[in-house]
Amino acid sequence: MRCLKPNAHAHGWAADFTGLALAGCLLASAATAVAQAAPLPWRWSNPSPHGNNVYDLAFHNGRYWEVTDHGQIYVSSDRVNWTSLASGVDSALRAITFFGDRAVITGEAGTILRESATGAFEAAALDSPTADWLEGVAASDAVLVAVGDNAAIYRSTDGLAWQRVANLPFSDWLRSVAYGGGTFVAVGENGLIGTSTDGLQWDKRSSGVTVALNRVAYSGGVFFATGDAGNLLSSVSQGTNWQSEPTGVTNSLYGFAVGNGTRLVAGNSALLLKAAGQSAWSDQLGSGSLVPAPVWSYYAAVWDGERFVVAGQTGLAVESFTTNSIKSTLWFAEDDSSRDWLWEVLNLPDQSIAVGDRATVLTSPDGIAWHSEYVPDALTNAVFLGIGGSTNLVVAAGSDGSLMYSPRALTNLVTTNEVGTFTNCAWTTNSVTVTNTLDLLGLVWTPVVPSPTANTLQGVCERDGLVVVVGDAGTVLTTTNGATWTTRSIASQPNLSSVVALDSGFVATGAAGAIFTSPDAVNWSARDSGTTDWVYRVRRLNGLLVAVGQNGLILTSPDGVTWSRATSGTDAWLTDATFADGRYFVCGTQGTVLSSTNAVDWVPLSLITGKSLYGLASRPGQLLAVGVEDVILRALLVATTPVAITAYSHADCGALTADQFSFRGLVDQSFRLESSADLESWQSIRSFTLGSPDLDFWLQRTNLAPAQGEFFRTVAEPQ
Repeated sequence: MRCLKPNAHAHGWAADFTGLALAGCLLASAATAVAQAAPLPWRWSNPSPHGNNVYDLAFHNGRYWEVTDHGQIYVSSDRVNWTSLASGVDSALRAITFFGDRAVITGEAGTILRESATGAFEAAALDSPTADWLEGVAASDAVLVAVGDNAAIYRSTDGLAWQRVANLPFSDWLRSVAYGGGTFVAVGENGLIGTSTDGLQWDKRSSGVTVALNRVAYSGGVFFATGDAGNLLSSVSQGTNWQSEPTGVTNSLYGFAVGNGTRLVAGNSALLLKAAGQSAWSDQLGSGSLVPAPVWSYYAAVWDGERFVVAGQTGLAVESFTTNSIKSTLWFAEDDSSRDWLWEVLNLPDQSIAVGDRATVLTSPDGIAWHSEYVPDALTNAVFLGIGGSTNLVVAAGSDGSLMYSPRALTNLVTTNEVGTFTNCAWTTNSVTVTNTLDLLGLVWTPVVPSPTANTLQGVCERDGLVVVVGDAGTVLTTTNGATWTTRSIASQPNLSSVVALDSGFVATGAAGAIFTSPDAVNWSARDSGTTDWVYRVRRLNGLLVAVGQNGLILTSPDGVTWSRATSGTDAWLTDATFADGRYFVCGTQGTVLSSTNAVDWVPLSLITGKSLYGLASRPGQLLAVGVEDVILRALLVATTPVAITAYSHADCGALTADQFSFRGLVDQSFRLESSADLESWQSIRSFTLGSPDLDFWLQRTNLAPAQGEFFRTVAEPQ
């Protein structure tokens, strides 16, 4: 927080800043950084806008709704800008409906949420709490019905109080429910179909199939049910009689929607359309569309009056586009993420680099925006499993001996920016040409062809200009420039997956509890790990060696020779470790993240996804995690320094005043700007979250009462 000294003019300022010493005064921050609360404030960097599995979609009153895993709810009015709504739970959310204009959402372990009049979500009360997942929910004008595991059916007249329905004529697990034409229809496993007019009394109907039915929908007087093995059923008799409609596929089908007479079904690697009057379904993942949708697992679909929107695994959403001049339906993904797996991330002072499947290389200057880099054609089929190096040379290694390197190389980059300024009470825009020095490290890559080995390579580290790479069959490679390599090996030929540099040498780890040390990367000695679990990755953190791996393995060592096992409390594969904010962090499969202050006692941290994570790294104020399907998460760690006001200017323009602020802080740091005339009573002006370390803001106000001066400050807000 900065205090600005007023000059003799009302609302004028002496803006001659000299570091922290102002001509006026420097006040202590009104609130130091908000203490970090568990869980960490994770945010999605990739895919965009999120990577949660979308289990259900809805379109209501001009807004799109997605309900997903880990309690995440997203809404949008344009399918481009999405807002995350606080659900208050971390349970998987599986279905959504609307009771009047209020959203009602069901999910894991009896979770039911109802939107309040203020837009917040309230947890509903069940008369008999349950561990059953409630997989579907539907509403009439007066009644809500939720269905799920173990033939669970709950009924409510307000969305907050729910009673379990007893004496059902079936016991099959239920997966979906829909309402239409005065009837509720529920579907589930073993081809189950049940109908009810009031949600209390249910009748079992014959579906004619024995496979699981995954979703039921109602449109135009017809109920439709999608199921496993490509099954699609329909009923024009309020669910009493059903007929099968061949789809031509055997995939599991989930989503269903109807628009302008065209039917759509979606599922695992399946997206089909059938227009009114047509007898066959058209494959929208292949030749059935000039611009097909990606081959993917789609779980839900909706028609918004103009287009189909379909979404599913890891947040992938596509939308349809048709015109009178194009007979084919075109499909466009709502983000450009490749969704290839990422296996490791390297943090350097000026950028982060992640590598993965299909020769994926992503770079980011801030952990938020990630850019795909070109990889030489010779390596486009490679799976890069490891990356390491320094600010002078970075090496990536992977499948079948794949190797490439990127040295530090400076080049001039000329850019032209449009810069707006407020001068003499008028806005002016000028083109400013700027020449910056661009480092090509991590941006331009050279393949090592031929590779010195055909063995899979994974571990990469650097010390004093020597890069060491390890891999299968005891392979050890070294280089000082990336172009020329020396081949070494470990006699017992262990499969190695990680290597780290020490002041006194190197430590390599791998399968069957393998740990080896070497003073020079030439001569290696086996060490006793005390386990046969795979020691997947080793890091040197805060002066301590931390190794993680199979079955929740965590080992620590001061020197690489003697190792101690810590109790992790999980049997998940642990895949990486880092140190930040005075804490050790470990990540792993199924969204596992652990934290410890001493590397001995570990506690789990909740995450916003259950996706497996394979790479973990830290940079000042930020934790990064990468994993399956292009997942990149970031978390702001404790911000010990308030956001600073680094520059200020003021202009009086009659009844209008204009104040320009420049802020600096940590990426994702939230704060508000406040003003005061007496340093006692403060008024909030606006809240911000930094999308980059620097932010410029113009404040324009009218009809301000004359005053001797005005003070401004920044106040930290919860992340």
